[in-house]
Amino acid sequence: MPANRYFYDINTDYENRGLRYSLKKEFNKLEISDSLFLESMVRKGIVLFDCALCPLYLIDNNALRRKAATHCFMSINHVYLRKHPEVPIVTIFPAKMGFLKTEIPVEIISRVKGEFSFSDQTGLNQLYENIKLTAF
Repeated sequence: MPANRYFYDINTDYENRGLRYSLKKEFNKLEISDSLFLESMVRKGIVLFDCALCPLYLIDNNALRRKAATHCFMSINHVYLRKHPEVPIVTIFPAKMGFLKTEIPVEIISRVKGEFSFSDQTGLNQLYENIKLTAF
């Protein structure tokens, strides 16, 4: 992951690019500070887990990149995925870097309510509202 580009890093070096900006725009929160926005995400119960702690973008081969993304998704998050089986999942992967669905257990795949890419994240707010209405 590039230095100073992490979603939760308040001191990040981008203002009008990146995932946090896109989410602020999607949730109509551009006018508030990043700190307040992150607090609002917590209040909504939205938590972003980085499933790939290694730099997947450095892998040139798309098949290997997807295999690595799948491994990261399952190995880094398996404790949380199994501990909280009621929590819906929305994935956001870079283009052509998503996980291999055939290698994810059915009980986890069935919880994936949306799949987005970094290049097109529109619809996250509506998906959140739909999940919130049907979750309880």
